[in-house]
This record gives sequence, structure tokens and C-alpha cells, in this order.
Amino acid sequence: MNKYFSTIKKAIVIVFENKKSRYLLFVSFVLLFVFYSFLLPATFTGGIVGLVSLRFLNFELAVFAFLFSVLLSLIIAFFNFSFLENKKSSKKAAGSFFGSVLPPLLCCSPLLPSIAAFLSGAFPYSFLAFGFLQGFLATYETQIYSFLVFLLFLFLYQNAKQVLNAKYKVCQNKT
Repeated sequence: MNKYFSTIKKAIVIVFENKKSRYLLFVSFVLLFVFYSFLLPATFTGGIVGLVSLRFLNFELAVFAFLFSVLLSLIIAFFNFSFLENKKSSKKAAGSFFGSVLPPLLCCSPLLPSIAAFLSGAFPYSFLAFGFLQGFLATYETQIYSFLVFLLFLFLYQNAKQVLNAKYKVCQNKT
């Protein structure tokens, strides 16, 4: 477990030496926190997302909104750094593009966890007619959100490894 936190800590230090990366983190955190603060309580509003959902934002949902926002903001900042660093150091040949930019796009982009987190909040709206499914999701909401936090942490670790690879210009990092 220590290697995960060590890798993430190294990546944070590297990425946030840059002022633009810190700005990207702050802006993405604020936007994502507002987004999740409206989206997560949709379970209690029958899928209606808006100001009405804020009335149902409790401490547990606020913590998950915070965790989703922090983890996704870090993933976005890490991904941005890796992408720009690889773009800077890569040649114009198509091989270097596919070798340095495409793998992080496919496996470690913030797209997959964003979709998963969005779907977890949007399920009650999507399946409004199915009371059983809505009841199941409401019953196991904490476990589903906890699993998503775990997935986001794994994606964060993968992106942190990509940051170290991009910074030190290596193809494979054993950390």
C-alpha cells in the first residue's frame, strides 16, 4: 500500500510544480464538486437533478462528492501533465504518438471513472420506471460509491505512474 501512496505523492510533487496544473486542479475540483453535489442526491429526488437535489445532500453524499471531485481532479491534472510532457518530447512520427500518448489515453484517462461515477448518480433517473432497480441502488448506494472511490484511486495510481514515466522519459516504470 505504501508504494501506491509513494508513487502518487511523487507525481503530485512533479505535476504541481507547474502553476497551470494547480489552476487546472482547482477549477476542475470546484466544477466537479458542484456537479456531484447536485447529481448524487438524485437518488432521493426520483432522478431530478437541480436545486431541489441540494436539499437532500447529506454528510455521506457530501463526502462522496468531495472524494470523487478530489480524485477526478488529480486524475485530470496527472493526465494533462502526462499528455503534454509526452507531446513535448515525442517526435512527429506516428510511432512515437502511438507509443507515448495513446496508451495513457486508453487505460488511464479520466473518461472511464467519470462515466462510472456519472452512471452511479444517473441510474435512478435512467431507470425511473423500475422501482426494484431504484430500490437496489438506493439500498447499496454506499457500497457502490465506495467501490467507485476504490476504482478512482486505482486510476489515480495508474496516472501517477504515467506522470513518472513522462517526467523521466521511461517506457515502463516498476514503482
